[in-house]
Amino acid sequence: MKRNMKDITTPELPVVPALPDHEENEARRRALNSYWHERLAREDSPSEVRPARSPLTA
Repeated sequence: MKRNMKDITTPELPVVPALPDHEENEARRRALNSYWHERLAREDSPSEVRPARSPLTA
């Protein structure tokens, strides 16, 4: 049984760097931050607030 369990282990994976180089990592972080900042600002804007009651029940 133990001999068979040894065969089930995961294969050797190629070694890849954990993070991309610093410049690319920083660019991704900035892009995500600006995306979420704009999205949250849009969701919080009073011009797009939905009415509390739907038109069908009013």
